[in-house]
Amino acid sequence: SNSYEKFEVNDIILSIDDTPVSLVGDYKKLVDGKETVKVSVLRSSKVIDLGQVRTTSFSALGTTRIVECCGLILHDPHPALLYLSSQDKFGKGGIYVAFKEGGSPAEQAEAKNGLHNSDETNEINSKLITRVNEAKVTSLDEFLDAVVKCKHDEYVKFTTKNVDNGELAVHNIRLDLEYWKTRDMSRMPSGEWVSKFIEHEK
Repeated sequence: SNSYEKFEVNDIILSIDDTPVSLVGDYKKLVDGKETVKVSVLRSSKVIDLGQVRTTSFSALGTTRIVECCGLILHDPHPALLYLSSQDKFGKGGIYVAFKEGGSPAEQAEAKNGLHNSDETNEINSKLITRVNEAKVTSLDEFLDAVVKCKHDEYVKFTTKNVDNGELAVHNIRLDLEYWKTRDMSRMPSGEWVSKFIEHEK
């Protein structure tokens, strides 16, 4: 982002649009609704004028859509994940694995491979799924389009990326569509969550 390119770690924001800033509440008022703002910072005991910095609007709702597949709870990556990882490690994104349910096909696959809780090398939790079989996925819709082509009892190859170091791993998980159906859940504007089961190809 533009702000990522201009700010440095330990910068202290002194003013926005030539107005001094000392409280977080002041900061929000000065940037709200503006596409760009003029910023000056204190950096290594020197006042630095960053010029015009583009602002980015974020939703306060958090996660509004979840997909469950093979006992994996999946959603789009949190914005904070982008800031905690570098672009070369994060790449073009993927689908974030938030949780692996106990007794699920995903957990059984790791147990079959002899993985333990202390072995995080091939642990699928907290990684990004970047491919389903040979299909590249960067969104939940692309993920569903790819996974519905897989049939009950087939093995699906999930390629994942570790956002900490960029390493890739492959996880082969058997689809159990009798007890672990694929489900798409969305948060409505009213705040209610609705879910629907996704049909796979026969």
